[in-house]
Formats: sequence, structure tokens, C-alpha cells
Amino acid sequence: MKRILFFVLGFVVFLQMTAFAEIQKSAASNNTEIRSDYFMQYEAETNGVSDKYYWNAVVLSLRSFNQMNAYEYRYLMLSAGPLNQDNKSKIIVFSKKNQPTLEIIKQGKSKVIPINKIDQIGTNYMWFRIKKDAFKETYDADRVYLVFPTENNSTKKFEIPKTIVNEWETVLSTDMKKLRAEIMNS
Repeated sequence: MKRILFFVLGFVVFLQMTAFAEIQKSAASNNTEIRSDYFMQYEAETNGVSDKYYWNAVVLSLRSFNQMNAYEYRYLMLSAGPLNQDNKSKIIVFSKKNQPTLEIIKQGKSKVIPINKIDQIGTNYMWFRIKKDAFKETYDADRVYLVFPTENNSTKKFEIPKTIVNEWETVLSTDMKKLRAEIMNS
């Protein structure tokens, strides 16, 4: 529940920007996390009317522990919708049937990387549980795209800047035990 609250609060702060990216680190009494937040605003036309929309990608590594065990989780959390709350139309659609994918271009060749393991889904968000090496192929790709299914059974493709891909690599490859020690000792 706390993660959802932090995600929503962090998201509201980003709404005024066209694009925003940042790595954040934190430690609480029973968990440690590192995350890369990337917020993107774009303009699109629906029913002849132009409006502003957003999508947000968060890559998160989380280590939770109790007296007996420690668990590490990694997530890709996606959200999307209109910036104008009066606008009820959607461009990007989240469903189990048509899921977002990553597409990489490497040496002129295109490859689709599916993101399979859905952890949570809602009308304007989708969380995937991912493995530590899930995006390994993106790290040395020439271009990386996030491809969303759209309302009209098409797709909308957004290029992910290399700086964001580098953040994803940092987040997913971080030794969470060392990160906790570093945060707690600073």
C-alpha cells in the first residue's frame, strides 16, 4: 500500500513536466528500494480534438525482509492517461490480451522483447514482475522503444532515451544488500 501511495504522490509532482527522469534510493525499517522514474507527456488527437496525455515508466528493485527471510522483487510499472481530468478518452489501453512490449534496434535489426509476468492491472496502469536480467538486451541496443497497444487496435511507440536505459541497468543490477548498508551508514 505504501508503494502505491509513493507512486501516486511522485506521479502528481511530475505532471507539470514534458519529460522527467531520476533515480531515487530509499530505505525504511524493513525494506530498501532503488527506482528509475520516467514520465513523458505527449499530444494526441481523439475524435478530432487535440489533447495532452502522459505515460510513466518506473523500474523498481525492492528488498523486503523480516526476522527470518529477505525477498527481492523487481518491477516495471507503467501508467498512462489524459492530463486533462475532464477528458475521458484513452489512447493507451492496458489489458492482459494486448500487453506493452519493448522493441530494440541493434545493428539495423528489430527485435521485440515481451514483458510477460503481470503482477497488477487496472484501467490506467499495469505492473510487471521482472527478472534482474529482463532488459539486458536493451543495454547495448542502438534504440529502445516502449510499444503500447492503443484504443483503436493499433500501437503507439515511444523511444526510450539512452540515459533512461542506463538508469534501468543501474536499478536492475544494484546489489540491494550493499545499497541498504550504504544508505544506513550515510
